[in-house]
Amino acid sequence: MTNIMVAKSTVKDYGVWREVFDGNTAMQAEYGLHIKGVYQSKADPNTVFVLIEVEDMARAQEMMKKAEETGVFDKAGVIDAERTLCDDVT
Repeated sequence: MTNIMVAKSTVKDYGVWREVFDGNTAMQAEYGLHIKGVYQSKADPNTVFVLIEVEDMARAQEMMKKAEETGVFDKAGVIDAERTLCDDVT
């Protein structure tokens, strides 16, 4: 079974967001998140889509909560974020 999370974020500055995102690979790995792709909108360079393979959906949600509580999203300049969790993807 494959679990996928699609995250769409609007950020203040893509460069700042990308630096923070890339700097959090250890936390992503700790929570069983495997980044499959990062996509930047051509129409709005501050809109970002991330495709993530997730080992455990509950752990993924824990990581998102931790990132929010510890200020990672603020540091990255996230204005708005939507996450779609898809379990048992074929």
